[in-house]
Order: sequence, then structure tokens, then C-alpha cells
Amino acid sequence: FPVTIGALAREAVEERANLLIFPEGTRTLQLQRVNQLNQSGAVLASKLNLPIRSYLITYDQCFLGKNKKHYSMPKLPMTITVRSGKLFNPNYDAELLTRDIEDYFNSEI
Repeated sequence: FPVTIGALAREAVEERANLLIFPEGTRTLQLQRVNQLNQSGAVLASKLNLPIRSYLITYDQCFLGKNKKHYSMPKLPMTITVRSGKLFNPNYDAELLTRDIEDYFNSEI
């Protein structure tokens, strides 16, 4: 990753801030499984030696999906659930770590 991103991330962590990364990089195409994950989060976690806490965000209806218009309104009220998931330690290869996280998300859908 660019040095500026790594430096900003390290500074944020030193200030005890949380880093939030959406590893898909875009909205999910299918609701049955996540898109292929980008390795940048795993690389960043490995370089900074930080664990990755996964979170699963679910909706009670299709909203902001890849096939939806960004300005279309959902039926209200809408329920959004955020669940704390598995904790991953970045003590192995970023590619394998990314695959493990992707497999975990797909097993939880």
C-alpha cells in the first residue's frame, strides 16, 4: 500500500482510533455470497500487527445493492443488524488471511 496510507493508518492507531475497512471495495453483487475480498486490509493489519475484528451487516430488505439505484428509498421502517464476528490475527500470509476472512463471511451468510 502507498506509504501515505500506511503512515495515516499507523498514526490513527497510535491515537487509539479504529480503522474501518470494507474489503469488498464495492457493493455486493449477489446476496448469497460476498464479492472477492481485496487484500489491502490484511496487508495493513500485518504491517501494523493489528488483529482484524469482522462485523456482519445485514438488512431486512435489499437496499443499496449493486442492482439498485442509489437514490431508491427502502420501505420504512427498515431493520439493519450489525453483529460482531470473528477476530482474526494477522500472523500469517495476507493472501491466506484474506481467503480465511472471505470464507468466514460466506459461511455466515
